[in-house]
Order: sequence, then C-alpha cells, then structure tokens
Amino acid sequence: SASACQVDIRIDVTADDTGAGLIQVTVDVDAEAVTMVPGIAEDIRFDDLVAGGWTIEGPLQVNNGGLRVIIRYPFESPAEATLALRQISGPNGPLLQPELKRTVDGRLVSTTLDATLQLVGGLNTFSDLALTAALGAPPWTSAAQRIGVENPTESVSVTLVARLPGTVKKSTGTQAEGGVVWTATADGAAQSVVVGAVSER
Repeated sequence: SASACQVDIRIDVTADDTGAGLIQVTVDVDAEAVTMVPGIAEDIRFDDLVAGGWTIEGPLQVNNGGLRVIIRYPFESPAEATLALRQISGPNGPLLQPELKRTVDGRLVSTTLDATLQLVGGLNTFSDLALTAALGAPPWTSAAQRIGVENPTESVSVTLVARLPGTVKKSTGTQAEGGVVWTATADGAAQSVVVGAVSER
C-alpha cells in the first residue's frame, strides 16, 4: 500500500569549541517509494542549496533499491550555522527558529542549540518562502507530491542529532549516538529543542 512509502530525513549538527562545524542532512527514500514514484530522486531540487554553499552527494543506491541523498554545509561560526539551518527549514518546520550560539567566559566555552522541531504536512514542511518565490517549489515538495500519500506525515520521519563540544549541561532530548537526539512525531506536535554544553579550552 502507499502508506508503506517511507522517507527518512536526518539532520546532524556538529560543532567544535571554536564554533565551527558541519551540518549534514541525510534523506533516505525507501525502495517502495522509488518503485512507485520513478524519478523521485530527480524531483528533489537542490540547486538553491548548492548556490548557498551546500554540497550534494547522491542519489546513492542503498537498502535494496532505496535511494539516499546527503547534503552538507561546513560552517565557520554559530551565526553561519544558524543561517544554514534556516535555509533547509521553512515556516512549517521541521526546525523553527533554529539558533546555534557560543559564549566564552574565561576558559569555559558554552555552546547552545535552540529550535522547535515540528513536522507539519510531511515533506511540504521543508519550504522556505524566499526559495519558493525564486524557484517555484522547495527542494522536497514535488517528491512529496509524487509519493501522493494521503497523509504525508505518516510516511516522513525527521530526526535531529546535535553534537556540541564538552559536557551536556541541559537538554530536552535523549543522549545517544555521541550527542543529543530528537525525533519529530507524526502527529505534528511541536517539540522544544534545547541543548547546552560546556567545554574547557
């Protein structure tokens, strides 16, 4: 059935104690979606992100006929990371008002990530108003429309993993995978993403 089509989106944000790091977004489309929707990989439009400094790897064949696309953005500062995270999110999510911050107090470096993780309307959430105006459609929309699932949120999962330097002092997520992990719920509920870590220089 169409409901078995699955798209998994994972956002990894990794920062070091200088405030530099990497954002990586991994998009996995399962074999059933690939079979039902030929050319789905070509439907994910990354031109705008490439123009904005992102690199694209894929689509790669994975998991017995599924496809994977990985997009990466190396950043030199928390402000640059914040701008990049806003490039892949729109007014409906999946990351609302993301902000990476770093403060230095003597030898202590505090790094925080704040956002709201929310999935409203499946893949269509990944829209950016400016990009939509410029390009006619956000990166993920046509792919989502072609899957044509009655309730897109059931077929889309979003996971956020933050790895910040030092010891995690506060977090609303689950500590795992060498960082803190949040997973968007299919019901569209908003989750507060808060993580703060402190390292010694």
